[in-house]
Amino acid sequence: MQSTFTLFTGNLISPPVLSFIFGVIAIFVRSDLRIPSAIYKAMTIYLLFAIGLKGGSLLSLSTIGEWLLPCCMVLIIGTSIPLVVYPIARKWLNLQNADAASLAVHYGSVSAVTFIACQTYLISAGIRYESYLTALLALMEIPAILMGLMLAKVMDNSKKVSIRSAFKETLRGSSIFLLIAGLIVGALSTAENLSKVTPFFVEPFYGVLVLFLLELGLVAGAQIKLAKELSYKLLIFALLVPCILGPIGLICAWAIGLSQGGAILVAVLCGSASYIAAPAATRIALPEANPAYTITTALGITFPFNLCFGIPLFTIISQILY
Repeated sequence: MQSTFTLFTGNLISPPVLSFIFGVIAIFVRSDLRIPSAIYKAMTIYLLFAIGLKGGSLLSLSTIGEWLLPCCMVLIIGTSIPLVVYPIARKWLNLQNADAASLAVHYGSVSAVTFIACQTYLISAGIRYESYLTALLALMEIPAILMGLMLAKVMDNSKKVSIRSAFKETLRGSSIFLLIAGLIVGALSTAENLSKVTPFFVEPFYGVLVLFLLELGLVAGAQIKLAKELSYKLLIFALLVPCILGPIGLICAWAIGLSQGGAILVAVLCGSASYIAAPAATRIALPEANPAYTITTALGITFPFNLCFGIPLFTIISQILY
């Protein structure tokens, strides 16, 4: 069993995390470092499609009996998290209906980048996980977004929230579409055909992830600067969510018999917050919601916490269970 110190330091000095940290530092020292938006978009497309492709190729090796129960579990969790977050946002954070629903959507949804970073961490640590878990990443996005938007509609009849348009926007959103497309392509392709694209989608993956996290560090650094303008309760919320929901997801995964690595990935799904798919959906369905609450907390606080501390924390808890 690895020591707590080894887990935390090993994660902090990994190239992806260090790259993210230096991106944040670049903002605070006012460096002129910038990655062109076209390159950032290209890296996003590459990473999401690559992770879907790999997951799909491995999913074809699994039986329905293996992934049916985990799929049901993440559907229940994805639906339940907004139901927990919304009343907290309304009563404790004192947010308006639209802002509370938007926060519920963002924290009920998941961070694909945190998931990818966790997979990279598990591979480097030699911890096994189930091949079909990438499918759960795409699956958990949809019920969380729909439940959050339904809450906005039910709790405030004066505001018309189109669940149908939000559902379409969710499925059309680039992150969900790329993950699903990659999953299908990977699942239907033969091993011979996949070997032809392996040099492009597998071998350069880690390097692209490092550059992508450098850019996310730049973006998160700008959001962290805005964090001082938010209520201290919102800052506490953004730090406590992964510490509470992550272990709950981990215990649920352990209870249904997932491997240690699989449980850690489920913990990441539960403890992370979306800043790609969720903003696209809420922008259409909840235009009156203030994005400062959601983007700053999800990207500026929860994401770096999970990247630097959450993943090794979930690993430590998993060692106790396993």
